[in-house]
Amino acid sequence: MALVTLEEYKEYYKISSAEGDDRLSSMIDLVSELVEVYLSRNIASEVYSDVYLELLGSSVYTPNFPIESISLLEYFDKSTETWVAIDSANYFVEEDNGIIEILDSSILSLISGKRRKPVRVSMTAGYSIVPSDLKLAVFDLITYYNKRQQTPVRNMSGQGVDTTAGLNGSEMPAHIKRVLSLHRLPA
Repeated sequence: MALVTLEEYKEYYKISSAEGDDRLSSMIDLVSELVEVYLSRNIASEVYSDVYLELLGSSVYTPNFPIESISLLEYFDKSTETWVAIDSANYFVEEDNGIIEILDSSILSLISGKRRKPVRVSMTAGYSIVPSDLKLAVFDLITYYNKRQQTPVRNMSGQGVDTTAGLNGSEMPAHIKRVLSLHRLPA
């Protein structure tokens, strides 16, 4: 999903011409995908069903955040070999970090130690509105890659060099990496 719209981009840079809209739309899609891959998560709010997760101590780290709501949290009971729902009074959710802390130690003792992903969750997570700092980083990246593709890089002998490579984040400007790092999942 595009993290910004063509209209937002054009309004931000005070562009009134429709010339190049198709190219900009493509760049918006490519840069949005690049940002999500770089962050190792989806940004936009989505519904996730039956996501199997690992328990680390008493914590479960979800693959996306912020958590808007949890419709079902279950653990795999090793004694009955079944999935059992955890009452919301028995866990705490750190919405902004995507962490679910199981509070009931009796539940923790029932969770299988051999099962790699003994917790399952159905939830809605992600941003319903893309944060302003991420939007600004996406605007800057679109402009960066757009200008880079329009300006051919020359080598020492004056020959043109392909500038289409590099849309992988490895040559991302440092100021944009700093903003994105605030939203990135730890490796």
